[in-house]
Amino acid sequence: MNQGENSGAGTALEDTIWQARFLHFDRVQPHVPAMSLRPYAMPMHRFGMRRTWKYYPFLKQSIDIVFALVGRIVAMPLMILIAIAIKLDSPGPVLFRQKRIGKNRRYHSNGHLKERRRWDLKGKPFVIYKFRTMRADADPYAISPSDDGDPRLTRVGRVIRSLCLDELPQLINVLKGDMSLVGPRPEMPFIVQKYNMIESLRLLVKPGITGLWQLHGSRKKHIHENLHYDLEYIQKCCLLMDLKILVKTLGFVLKTKNV
Repeated sequence: MNQGENSGAGTALEDTIWQARFLHFDRVQPHVPAMSLRPYAMPMHRFGMRRTWKYYPFLKQSIDIVFALVGRIVAMPLMILIAIAIKLDSPGPVLFRQKRIGKNRRYHSNGHLKERRRWDLKGKPFVIYKFRTMRADADPYAISPSDDGDPRLTRVGRVIRSLCLDELPQLINVLKGDMSLVGPRPEMPFIVQKYNMIESLRLLVKPGITGLWQLHGSRKKHIHENLHYDLEYIQKCCLLMDLKILVKTLGFVLKTKNV
């Protein structure tokens, strides 16, 4: 067998191995064909962001801080009105607090994991802030409402959810460094504990307020069910992509308000 045949056989064998490895993923998420994730089928320590401008992480963090500060100042009157409306509408706190899982603590921007346990991507826990949209006695870790008819939602909650205004307090998370403006959405701990090898890749970057999933994915599905959008962002993220997502998000919110 010549060198070319050896190479072809190696590629075929590699594909077979990865397809077999993703069978469990196919059972977890049957709507995502296993081989559609073939571009991401590589050892986790080799998976990461493509080589970008070396100042990208610094500029991304700077943009996060500046935009979050400006956003809080501009949106402060609206946030005060929302807080008053929530208080008048139903008993309970104005803000909803929940533990979420953020970026893995051992991942570095050069694409390598600091510790030898490269597969142990657990992520850093943090408390996420939102305006409360459900009754105070609702289970904070139950499945999120999939439509406005959910009885757990309050009257004000239905309105601010439909306008995506319940996410405004997450600007606090951005200023604290737990989140970025753009990135995969953070998941709850009990869901992250069940992550498989591929789903754990979401923890390679900071979670964000908005991202590809919010613009293109189905909002009726759970966060981890739009995995391919998150993996696409992780591999292709750059300053221009972040700015495009922010502009499109603003347009999406304005369009929603006009509906």
